[in-house]
Amino acid sequence: SFTTYFKLPEKHAARDSQGDAEPSADAGDGAYSDGSSPVGSAANNFAKLRGMRVLLAEDNDINQLIAVELLSSVGVDVTTADNGLEAVKALENGEYDVVLMDLQMPEMDGLTATAKIRGNPAHRDLPIIAMTAHAMAGDREVSLKSGMDDHLTKPIDPDMLFEALLRWDRRPVH
Repeated sequence: SFTTYFKLPEKHAARDSQGDAEPSADAGDGAYSDGSSPVGSAANNFAKLRGMRVLLAEDNDINQLIAVELLSSVGVDVTTADNGLEAVKALENGEYDVVLMDLQMPEMDGLTATAKIRGNPAHRDLPIIAMTAHAMAGDREVSLKSGMDDHLTKPIDPDMLFEALLRWDRRPVH
């Protein structure tokens, strides 16, 4: 083991030359000293995700943990499925606002699961978003042609994930 010490920055709540707030050392919660969020004004919109029911089809435990933590942080209700077959079964037994679908999973991959989901008229308009490491040219088109509505690549950028959920939110406005 070892111990190390670091100096705090000289300017805790100063603004840079463009007038943007710098992170405050005293904030602790990721907020800036002026009370804004580091993800910008879009963070206020992320509160609109509260109560959204998301089915996350992901076979990797670490990826599941990260996604559940991110989604829960903005009030999203998350149910996990370890593969596409579990995702299809979960949709038979519950109602969800959005499905986040990995492409490569055991038992049933995300493309096959999407085809099965789209085969059920009750889920014809259910937003399905690919959440995958497939980031090569053409991978997005494969996802969209399979019946998915959007394609996010891993590692997941939280802002992009939240913005995609807002874009595909079909819940009635309260």
